Amino acid sequence: MKDNFDVHEWNTKRYLNNIQESNDPAEKEYEVEYWQYTEDGYDNRYITVKAKSEEEALKKAEDETRLGKKYKIYKR
Repeated sequence: MKDNFDVHEWNTKRYLNNIQESNDPAEKEYEVEYWQYTEDGYDNRYITVKAKSEEEALKKAEDETRLGKKYKIYKR
């Protein structure tokens, strides 16, 4: 085993290699607000997604969340 092995650096490289950043200049970052069902009813939640249009952003947010409804663009 290496004496100079840096776990933090290894995890950072591993994380950065798994990120699939888009280099497409047409894509923008959208913050989507939605209601998520909880034990007490519904709570407002927010998720940030990259998309080419508002419709695509809403679709991506819906696909990435559970028990949500009333999705709308919060911030462009």
